[in-house]
Amino acid sequence: MQIALGSLHCDSGIIDNRLAATAFHRNARDTALDREAVAVGLWTRYHRFDERPGRPRRPAVLAITLVAMRIPLGEDAYWPTLMYSEQGWLPLAQARALHHAGPIGKKGHHLREDHGGPDNVRASVERALAALGDRYPIIVFAEERERIWPGLCNDRLGDGAVPGQSLMAQGRDIAVVRVGNGQGTPQPSRRTGGVGKLPANPLQPVMPEKILYRHDHGGVVSWLFSGQSRQHAGGQRTGTQYTRRTLPGGQLAQMGAPFHAMTRTEYVVAHRGGWREEQLAGLAARLSEQAAMWDGRTNLPAPLHLAKSADEKHPGFGDQEGLSE
Repeated sequence: MQIALGSLHCDSGIIDNRLAATAFHRNARDTALDREAVAVGLWTRYHRFDERPGRPRRPAVLAITLVAMRIPLGEDAYWPTLMYSEQGWLPLAQARALHHAGPIGKKGHHLREDHGGPDNVRASVERALAALGDRYPIIVFAEERERIWPGLCNDRLGDGAVPGQSLMAQGRDIAVVRVGNGQGTPQPSRRTGGVGKLPANPLQPVMPEKILYRHDHGGVVSWLFSGQSRQHAGGQRTGTQYTRRTLPGGQLAQMGAPFHAMTRTEYVVAHRGGWREEQLAGLAARLSEQAAMWDGRTNLPAPLHLAKSADEKHPGFGDQEGLSE
């Protein structure tokens, strides 16, 4: 009941001081933001419509949702939360209602180069970011979308289109953090270092602590944030006690389910704006470790999590995981 109520408040944009307390905790003083900012979650999803006999096929669209949270300084501050809509930036609850009452995707928002889809998407996102004004620097959290923003991809990181690029050209302070949480994200198998107690079985993986792991490869820094999955924290130990080759005969029914143990989210700073990279990675991790309205974690930083939630709770949403672009 408590989690359901917290989720309802979160969907409505009623955000208490949990995020502020996490972002500006005394343990985060070295990397906490030192000036107010607006954090934006930019969520995109390739959506294919169901085909129905006797009806013309509807072309796929790129669903886009943006949620912005203003971050005042201090551990006990309220974070105003907005969502972008046809009427501009509105309070989250109002914009979600408008979004859910309309169709998924907009005309012209797709991935077909010959019909100008990527240009339309980029222009729409630039308008949304520009509409936030220039009072505060903007920190954008976004997943990789190669055909829209090649500057978020490994081979062209920061050297190509990224969200907010037109505003950067105007001298605006825009930072962009790529967030990875899917199949392309490195999967940790055990922890090295830390102070936590080691398991008695040396072959059992050591669970991660609340640590950001920094990796430098080819001159590009990435940050991996890992933790226990909800299933593992709740007592499901299959993923740490067995492999699929050592699973006891009495538990073979679990072969068809994921062996939940560790979560993982990767942060890569594609453009740091006026911030230190540690500030951006630290903020991303803290806004993932602490959910907006319940005492738990989310796979994505709060603004991006809320943008994804607004999309996935649309009445026309269908789980299309695994579809290619």
